[in-house]
Amino acid sequence: MRLLEKGQIESVVFNLCERNSQSLSSDVKAYYEKYLKDNPKNPGIIKLILDNNRIAQSEKRPLCQDTGVVCVFADIGTGVILSGVDIENEINEGVRRAGEKGILRKSMVSDFLTGNNSLIRSSPASVYVSLVEGDNISLTVLLKGGGSENSGRSKMFLPDASENDMYEFVEETVRKHGLNACPPLIIGIGTGGTADRASFLSLKSLLRDLGTRNPDPGMADIEMKWLEKINSIGIGPAGFGGRPTALDLFIETFPRHISTYPVSVSFLCCAARKARAVI
Repeated sequence: MRLLEKGQIESVVFNLCERNSQSLSSDVKAYYEKYLKDNPKNPGIIKLILDNNRIAQSEKRPLCQDTGVVCVFADIGTGVILSGVDIENEINEGVRRAGEKGILRKSMVSDFLTGNNSLIRSSPASVYVSLVEGDNISLTVLLKGGGSENSGRSKMFLPDASENDMYEFVEETVRKHGLNACPPLIIGIGTGGTADRASFLSLKSLLRDLGTRNPDPGMADIEMKWLEKINSIGIGPAGFGGRPTALDLFIETFPRHISTYPVSVSFLCCAARKARAVI
């Protein structure tokens, strides 16, 4: 058993927001560096992305003017004692502090129709809590920019839908909206459960490191096949053509009712801002 002290989660979330805002995740940075090594005569947009990352880190500035909505995934070990600790409140306080320090923009609005903003809001975060085995807490912060969030789509298929039907939906979404999500993209696909479950799975899949495959061999094959087909479209970095349009494509599934087939598509932009820490 482990007793969690007040303030620990807040501090970790603040630090993750700072790291996320100012630097590419390590797997994405490694992908871009390998791309430059393999394509020294055609660095293009990829070199600019890495240059931007270097400047952001050296000057302690956000990678992008849109620091996005903060999504926090908290995996709480069942052996952790939360004595008087309000997890969601601590997460939001860490995000609020990041906004006050200029690490995040104060982009969150509370007014449903007009979008009025008092210019003091960087929180609340979208918080997803899961109970897991162990006596640790794993916190993953994902910064979801407006461009990538606006580009996601969901659809309810008939239960006799084929793999090709679903791929055509994914490709159509990339063709129509992928450019607004700032490619090269990371594509997350969730299927099964209810509509909200499929949407959550598509978002959660984006936390996977590049190159990791679905543990089901059949789904892993589909991930690689669909990724190749998406990259053959030729949208390319920043929409200037060529490859890659997508850095990776992930699929997460959940059992579904026999009469339904929800599918959801989510994107991360070229900055792919995600970071993880364990308490």
